[in-house]
Order: sequence, then structure tokens, then C-alpha cells
Amino acid sequence: MAANSPPPPSPSPSSQPPRRPVPASPTCSYASTANPLSRLSQFTFPAAPRPAHAVLTKADLQSSQAAYADLLGSAKALRVALSGLGLSAAAFGSALEACARLKEARADALLGPSADGASLANSFHAAGVSTADNLLTVAGLQHLLANHGQILAEMVYTAFELPLLHELDRWRTVVEDEQAAYKRAVGTQSREIQKLEEDGLRMYRQQRRRDVAQYRSHLVAMTQNLDGLTATHAEHARTLLRESQDTSATILDASCSLARAEVDIFESLARKGWTGGGLEEVLEKGRDLFASEDATGVGRGGGTAGAASAHGGSVAGGSGDGSRAMVGRTAFWWMQTGTRAWLDKSTTHSISIATTSVQA
Repeated sequence: MAANSPPPPSPSPSSQPPRRPVPASPTCSYASTANPLSRLSQFTFPAAPRPAHAVLTKADLQSSQAAYADLLGSAKALRVALSGLGLSAAAFGSALEACARLKEARADALLGPSADGASLANSFHAAGVSTADNLLTVAGLQHLLANHGQILAEMVYTAFELPLLHELDRWRTVVEDEQAAYKRAVGTQSREIQKLEEDGLRMYRQQRRRDVAQYRSHLVAMTQNLDGLTATHAEHARTLLRESQDTSATILDASCSLARAEVDIFESLARKGWTGGGLEEVLEKGRDLFASEDATGVGRGGGTAGAASAHGGSVAGGSGDGSRAMVGRTAFWWMQTGTRAWLDKSTTHSISIATTSVQA
């Protein structure tokens, strides 16, 4: 009969003891609120420091300093060479002027030598143009080259060397100050971390009963100091990289400005070979040194192409204004590179043969 007795009725909700509400926050559970050690939740670890970018080591800084010093030395050598080029071009122009002032250069040119037994008066009729005018024109071009060389030398000094000297002095000062400040900051933080380590060891050895809250507080302080040391490393690397990039940008600006000045100067010089530039007659009389052997007869016919150019009013590789413009562009690149034979894309001459003919 006892087995068949009905189960006792379940208590009504009103008769049940009240339950404590469970908070919905996942970071603060019922166990943590009921735990007397809930005060441990106030120790929140800080966010990790930002990762460092490219790090410039001492070897990198030494390489940068050596490269900058070599750049300044090369700029000085270029300035001296340009100044020497200007002086040499001026001396060459003066020598051409002296040749143009000679009596045989100022006298009217004869059409040709008189035949044997011919009258002397017959050789003076229909006199040609003297060579003094063209010699003075070429001498003026050499003086223009000398002037441009001096201008470029001055620009290399004022627009490149001086700004770089000031910038590199500033860069060295900033790098030295940053390294000194970094060493001081790292030394201070390292001593604090070492002191925390000693306090942790002392606390672990002396306390018979471990205090988890104290341990956690100590670990948080240790983590904060380590994060501060990492942040100091990252900030030091960013400062060195930023200052070095600023120096590189300054070098780029100075280089671009100098390159633009060089192009402007050589373009103004190349315009002398265009129509109306004053060198038409000189360029027509001159032989194209960049032309191939077949076109000019260099090494075989000698002055065949030169004579054809003088009488036909054209130069090898073209005729008229287009040929003069081509010669002007060619002369521009020849004077810019010194020994490199550059030809316009429109010409079909061989670069290797032209270089060989120039060297010959």
C-alpha cells in the first residue's frame, strides 16, 4: 500500500525560498560576485603596445652616415669638375677668338688657288665669306658652355651641398640625442623591472600563506612595466626611422631641383641648334660625328659628307630645320654625358658605329 501512495505534492513557487538573481554580464559571474576575492576583477591588463615598424640598427645608421658622406664628397667633386669644365671651355673659346682675329681669318676667302701662270688679279674676283665670323660663333658657344658650367657648379653648391650639410648635421644631432634619451629611459625602466622582480621573489619566500590578489597585482605591475619598455623600444625605432626618412626626402628634393636646373640649362643650349638660334650656318658646315661610316665616309672618304653637307645645305640624318633640330638634341646629350653617344629615336644610325667614329 505504501508503494502505491501518491507522491508528495511539489511546493508552490510562493513557498520556495527566493533565489539570488544571476547577472547577465559574462565578465562578472555569480561565482565571482559571491566570492570574497571578487576584488581581483579590478586588475585589468593593459592593451598590447603598437608593433614596431622597420628598425634601424647601429649598422644601418653607420651605413646611412657613410652613404651621406659619400654623397657630399661626390657633389663636391662634381662641382669642382663643372667649374673646371667652365674654365676650360672659356679658355677654348678665347683661343678660338684669337684664331678668328688673325689676318687670314678676317680676309675674304678665295674661291680656289690660282692656276700656274694665271694672273693674280683673277684669283680675287667673286670673293667668298671669311672664316672669322663662324669661328667667333663657335667661340661664343664655348663661352656659353663655360657660363653654363659655372652656373651649374654654383647650383650644386647652393642648392644641393649647403642644404644637405645642414640637414645631415641636424640628422646626426637628432639621432645622437634620441639614442642618449633612449638609453636613459631604458635604464630607468630596467631598474624598475628588476626591483619588481626582487619584490616578487621576496614576497614568494616570506609569505607562508599565498595571497593571490597580491600576486596578481604584482604581475599586473610587472606587465605594465614590460609593456612600457616595449613601447619605448617601438617609439625609439619610429623616431629614428622618421628622422631618416625626412633626411632622405630632403635629399630627393635637392636632387630633383638640381636635375630640373640641369635639364633647363641644357635645353636652352640645345635651342641654339634650332632654326633662328644662330648656329644654322655652323651646323650646316659641320660634319655629323654621330653618323655611320656609310653616311659620312669616316675613315674612307674623309670629307665627302662634309662637302655635301656644306653645298647641299643639309646634314647627315636629315635636312633643313628637322636636321638642325636633331643635331641640336644630339649636341645637348653629347655635352651632358661627355663620352656617351646618344642619338634621337627618329634616326637610324648605329650607336656603336657612331661611338667608334667619335673615338677615332
